[in-house]
Amino acid sequence: MPIGGADNIVSKTLYLSANNRSQSSLQREAEQDSQTKPQNIQESIKAKLIGQDSNYKPVLFNDPTSGNRISALLSKENLERLQEKFDKKDFFTREDGLIRLSGKAESYVSGWYAHITAGDVEAQKADLDRDGKFSESERELIKDGYEFGILEKGILNNGIVVHSVSTNSKADNTNVRTIEDLLNNFITQDQNLDGEISVKEHIEVTRGSLAETLKNILKSQENSLAKMVDNSNQANNEKAKTKRKNKPNISALEEAAKILAKIKQSKDLSLLSLQEQEVVRQYFAGEVEQLKQQNVDSNAINQHLSDKIQEFVEEVSSNKNLIFETKA
Repeated sequence: MPIGGADNIVSKTLYLSANNRSQSSLQREAEQDSQTKPQNIQESIKAKLIGQDSNYKPVLFNDPTSGNRISALLSKENLERLQEKFDKKDFFTREDGLIRLSGKAESYVSGWYAHITAGDVEAQKADLDRDGKFSESERELIKDGYEFGILEKGILNNGIVVHSVSTNSKADNTNVRTIEDLLNNFITQDQNLDGEISVKEHIEVTRGSLAETLKNILKSQENSLAKMVDNSNQANNEKAKTKRKNKPNISALEEAAKILAKIKQSKDLSLLSLQEQEVVRQYFAGEVEQLKQQNVDSNAINQHLSDKIQEFVEEVSSNKNLIFETKA
């Protein structure tokens, strides 16, 4: 099945210049930390929650927004991926067990950390009591999920295209308890470690099959144009029965009002955007599916759909009862 928009980017790291620290400077830093309890290291909250766990390794890096050093647990799998991707000099193992990040490896990890805490994810803002952990109510405030706008590609529904991505919703994963959980999630989803997460990477890591997930999303989406026409006709029929002078309430129909307004004004479907044209075609998806189930020839289906769309355009442009105003 052809899928368009799978390479669209849903999230990207904050790109930072690499600080290539020498081995001697990292050794001095470690020795100083062993002599005095450093005040500028933010201790790992996840380590306090789970204790010793062989599936995680502690790393140390600089937070580009606060200047503090951050101690965090990365999954063993993610750390191994980072070590394969970046120079081995970017990973300095200290005697206290911390793996001090440097160079491009630190730039990559701290970039995602800044994106999560101070960027679009707003995890730091969500931690209302500043205890480093997320309660159920605080979890609802984290914006680490995406909502996808999906359209069927082609009039015979033989493909799917992702035409829009909204990044301000909570993800389905409710196991996130700390910022470190989010950090591991983003690094895991960035399958090629290029600092960007595509639609394909996100869905395959978090939900499984790309095609099946998009088909399920498509099924769950509401046909706003069909709802608009249906509600408008019902409202006008009710108006005629009761002979009320007031206009029908169309507040629930505003989402699709722009499309009908364009059709009424131009009388030409080709002047709509490709996305708007696809919404109009979606209005006839039921008829197309019935014809396909009856094994009707594809050329006949195409002609039928073209005729129905043309009839629809003519009906909308001539129907004086369908009056919709678009907001600026």
